[in-house]
Amino acid sequence: MRPNGQALLPGGARRPAAPAPRPPRRPRAARCAAVALPATPPSQPQPPPQQQHPGGGQPQPPAPAPAPRSPLRYASSAPAAWGSAAGRRAALASRVRDAASVEALVSVWAASRAALGPAELALIFHQLARVADPAKANIRSLEMGRALLRELLIAAEDRMPQMAGPEFAFIMAALGRLRGGPDTAWLNRWMAVSRGKLEGLTAEQLAVSLRALCRLDVPPREIRACIAFPAWMAQYASAIRPRLAQLSAVDGARLLGCLAELGHRPDRGFVAAWCAAMQPKLASLDAGALARLLGCLAALRHEPDPSFMRAFSSEVYSKLPLFDDRDLATALTALTTLKRLARVDFLGEFLEEVAEKLPTFGPKALGNVLWALGELNHPAPPEWIDRVASHLEGRLWRFHGRALAGAAWGLARAGHRPGPAWVGALLDATASKLRSLGPEGLVMLAQALAAYGYAPQPGGPEFEKWARWWEGFCLAAEARLFRGAQVCEFLIASASLQMPIHPQALDTLLSQLVAGGLNHAPVSSLVAALSALGAQGVPLSKAFLNTVAQITRFLWSSLTPRETALVVAMLGGAGHAPKEQWTVEMCAQMHCSLPRFDAPSAAAVLWGLARMAAAGGRAPSGKFVADFAGAFSAGGFAAAGAPALARGLWGAAELGHRPAPEWLAAWEARAVGVGWGAFSADAAAEAAAAFAMLGAPPPPGLAAALVERRAEAAAAAEAAEARAAAAGAGRDAAAAAAARGAANAERRRRAAELRAAYTERRAAKRAARAAAAATAGRYQLQRQQQQQQQQHGGADEGAAAGASDALDASEAAAAHRAKENSSRRGYEAFLRQYSGGFGGAAAAERIGQVVLSPEAAGGAGGPAAAAGAAGGAAADGAGTAPRARARSRRRGPRRDGEGGRGEEGPPEAQPADGGSGAGAPEA
Repeated sequence: MRPNGQALLPGGARRPAAPAPRPPRRPRAARCAAVALPATPPSQPQPPPQQQHPGGGQPQPPAPAPAPRSPLRYASSAPAAWGSAAGRRAALASRVRDAASVEALVSVWAASRAALGPAELALIFHQLARVADPAKANIRSLEMGRALLRELLIAAEDRMPQMAGPEFAFIMAALGRLRGGPDTAWLNRWMAVSRGKLEGLTAEQLAVSLRALCRLDVPPREIRACIAFPAWMAQYASAIRPRLAQLSAVDGARLLGCLAELGHRPDRGFVAAWCAAMQPKLASLDAGALARLLGCLAALRHEPDPSFMRAFSSEVYSKLPLFDDRDLATALTALTTLKRLARVDFLGEFLEEVAEKLPTFGPKALGNVLWALGELNHPAPPEWIDRVASHLEGRLWRFHGRALAGAAWGLARAGHRPGPAWVGALLDATASKLRSLGPEGLVMLAQALAAYGYAPQPGGPEFEKWARWWEGFCLAAEARLFRGAQVCEFLIASASLQMPIHPQALDTLLSQLVAGGLNHAPVSSLVAALSALGAQGVPLSKAFLNTVAQITRFLWSSLTPRETALVVAMLGGAGHAPKEQWTVEMCAQMHCSLPRFDAPSAAAVLWGLARMAAAGGRAPSGKFVADFAGAFSAGGFAAAGAPALARGLWGAAELGHRPAPEWLAAWEARAVGVGWGAFSADAAAEAAAAFAMLGAPPPPGLAAALVERRAEAAAAAEAAEARAAAAGAGRDAAAAAAARGAANAERRRRAAELRAAYTERRAAKRAARAAAAATAGRYQLQRQQQQQQQQHGGADEGAAAGASDALDASEAAAAHRAKENSSRRGYEAFLRQYSGGFGGAAAAERIGQVVLSPEAAGGAGGPAAAAGAAGGAAADGAGTAPRARARSRRRGPRRDGEGGRGEEGPPEAQPADGGSGAGAPEA
């Protein structure tokens, strides 16, 4: 309540002053309010007018008592006065609940954003999560929902200090349902503000908050990067620890899964309290929940109490038949961390379930099972291994790169030794997946092949396939970034495969080994990798050898005598000549621990120092050599094999040591015990060279062994030459066959081209003939059409001429009839005029008969004259018609009024009386 008597609405809006008793008609401005809700519903009576404040200010209505807010219901359902703040907030919450779409919710937010309190804001979050279903909403609704969510996040960040604990929980639950992605700053503020209010939440609300935090569209590493995350998790653990017993078994398992997903490892006290609360409820978990719970315990790297593990093991035993392939894979993978559970009988039960459900296993699940089996180094039964290997042989192509490498490595660790056909199928399946393998997958695949002992004979098709695969394998290794331990394991496995690593790939691996720090790699793996490189005779750079020598000085206290001897032998075998100070310090350190060196280690030290001295380094003192020669011969050269015997004898002789005859006799007795046949050509040559330097005759067996080794070497060389010749002959034959095949293919191609050309020419000829025939046909048709047109034109001209002649004749006849009529009318008029002067009517009739009758024309020639006149007229017309037709062809169609004689008119018809036409009396 303000001092001036004005009440504040939720959100900071100022309520207008209550008006004085007003007339029935009130102005429009008085009906406006800061909130889009009427101050009084129409169904309720108006409140009585309030009394004015004595000081003249605005009236002060009594403030309603705030109703307790439930964490699950944002507005109380208790009736409240409509004009009160609680009533308006209840009406606003009702409008929010009634919004059935994102559009309606946006309209409510736009109209009432200033009046929203923390509870109503949380309610809008909840309603938005309910109505914003991506599967049913259109693009416009989704965009509006995202925009509304951004505004809600901004508004929630501003109102966080006024929020209660349940509102934090339900806002986070809504964000988890929406898969929202608030930024790190918003999450950090949410954790910082809600941290102090976690104690007021129930167990269910705490569990919902953590699950929603894991469901956000934010990577776990970004959540962990929040500054307030450690303090929030500590406060969360202290808040939920006394409420763990209130959680169900499913919620408890989900709580542990969320902790594992967020990467937070609680203290042992929290895990012990969780185990104590969940142990009586394990029976209510199904098989999948038990497997996931085991995986969560492994992710947290915490082994619970023995009592809990016994109860858990009994539940797993009872529900093991209900485990599917993923559950079995998850459980076995978790057992690689929880090694206390990995007992032989427990693993045996799991393997039996895997064997029974083997057809239902997917590639990923089976790969994880075999990887876990190899990680546990459990000796599986041979029949189980054979069954799984036979199941895999025809399905290797279905596996992804990582699962395939894990399956092969697990079978190798379990003791599986497949045949060439199975390894060939493995190579075919992995050839196209090498680029997708990471460093760990490449290392596991190399170790698996090394354990299988796959080494095809050179010159065959299997070796060619193996060489192509190895080339792709080296290229894939060159493109990966290895750790120091992975580089060492890769080099060791590659040395066991007896295949040379490509120089570029080797340089990349060694540079990664040096860049990662040789001191960070396991000492045993580093020494084994270096010795493998030395055994292969790989040329190493001087800088790398200097780095290895300096690292050996720093790691001296961590090296065993055997590892020290291997490093010295590797440096000496590589022809490295270290500095004098390094040799002095190393000799002093090795001399201090002389009693710990056995015969093989002492022989390796003598041989390596002798090779370093031969390369230009400083030779050790005579006492050092004598003492190590004594260590070498201690116990009658016990545990020394043929290579160690040869190397120790040659190193001592090269360094200037002259042993006593008894020493040489003991050496010869040990060599006879080992057997001269065990000496390789190099070992026999070194031993013979040592006896030559000592000036003593070599033992007979050594000479015979040397001759035999040389003969074997010569035979091996001849055999290699023969194999090379055979391989060359085979290659030549293959090349010849390929050349013949190429020639045959070329001949077939040329024959096909010739046939195609001949077919094309024939088709062209046929097309030309068809075109010519079509052209001739068209020409003939055009000629026929022209002839028909000409014929039709002549007939049309004849018909036109005949029509013209008929017209002329009709015109002449019409003119003749007109003249006769005029003559008749003239005579009749003459008779009527002059009939009185010539004898009356009888005389006039007689004159008319004589004049008008043709038979009465005898004085003028009579009928003969008339016939002659008619025949002359017909002859004249017959002679005129052909000439008229000829002229009409030259001149075109005749016009009206033109006669057949050119400019002359048509011949006038002669009178029937044979006169000249002038005999008509004039009027």
